[in-house]
Formats: sequence, structure tokens, C-alpha cells
Amino acid sequence: MYVEISSVLNRRSIVKPMDHPEDLDSLKVGFIENENWGMVFKVKENEVPKKCMFYLIDKHFYSYVALNQILSNAEKFKKNTSDDMKCILDMIKWWIRVCSILLKRTPKVFDSTENLEVKTIEEN
Repeated sequence: MYVEISSVLNRRSIVKPMDHPEDLDSLKVGFIENENWGMVFKVKENEVPKKCMFYLIDKHFYSYVALNQILSNAEKFKKNTSDDMKCILDMIKWWIRVCSILLKRTPKVFDSTENLEVKTIEEN
């Protein structure tokens, strides 16, 4: 969400997600690690594929596109338990819904705030 709100506000976001596990390269894409509720996914960095770990606690650092890709990877990995899948899917879908509602409201909030500040300046 920070990523989406930052783009709406034309600001750059600086984030520091959780560290990756040491055995990340041995884990399969889509694998759900339920101790810290993380999931392995792949990204391209400078055209080089790289494995990363997504943690639910860091969900606000990811865009909708990335979250949907992560969901897709989890659904393709058949060795995850149904309970783990339900937890990850429900949480990410809930987060996407919350973010979409907040993003619809964000421009209105900032428009009204700007108008209030302008009125205050004009009055002084």
C-alpha cells in the first residue's frame, strides 16, 4: 500500500522488508513457510531471475501486481497445505481490498486538506 499511496502522491517510498532465510535458493517458488508466514517468489533484477521471500508482515511494501503474482505462485505450488493456502490467500485478498478502499479515499482526503490549508492561508 505504501507503494501505491506513494505513487498517487508522487513520492518515492523507502522500505526495508524482513531479511530472507539463508536456504532461500533451495526453496521452490510458491512454497509457504508458516513459521513467519512467508512465501518464495521470483523477480527479475537487471534481467537476472532472483528468488525472494514475501512475508505477510511486509505486505504493505508490495504493489497490487506483485501481490497478485505472489498469489498465483502459491496456487501453482501443490505441496502447500490447504490451511496454509487459505491463510495466505485470505490475508492478501483482504489487504488488496483494504488498500483499494483507502486509495479511492486518498485523493479526496488530500484534496480537502489542501483546500483547508489554502483557506487558512487566505484568511491570515
